[in-house]
Amino acid sequence: MRIPFLPHWLSHRTLRSQTLGALLYSEERLHVKANKQATEIASLTNSIKQLSADVAELAKVSRRRELVVVAAHHFAEVFSNTGLAHDEGAHLNDKQMHALTELMRVTGYGKAADIWQSYHIPDDEDQDPFERNEDQALVTV
Repeated sequence: MRIPFLPHWLSHRTLRSQTLGALLYSEERLHVKANKQATEIASLTNSIKQLSADVAELAKVSRRRELVVVAAHHFAEVFSNTGLAHDEGAHLNDKQMHALTELMRVTGYGKAADIWQSYHIPDDEDQDPFERNEDQALVTV
């Protein structure tokens, strides 16, 4: 008995080999491409994790800055008291007065800063700072 498909099968053997070779090659390329994409996905996932951590840190920094600004405004509001400026302005040295008045100006209390400045007694460069405080204590008594 003759098998009708055998001659056809044998005549197309080369074509089948080429087709199978092409399929194997394309499967290999697909695996290489899939591995490359998996590596890229892992890299992007790590980048996303890092960016998420950076955003969380920025949120913390932003929150800290907000707290500092609120505290500075509260400080300036409390120190905008004219009586306090009158009582304590003469006891601050130049650096302390500069820091206080700059903070007050930056936070919007420029008039209060001017009041503090008006009660300030500038440092005497020749005098010891401790002697200055004692002299001022005697003046205010």
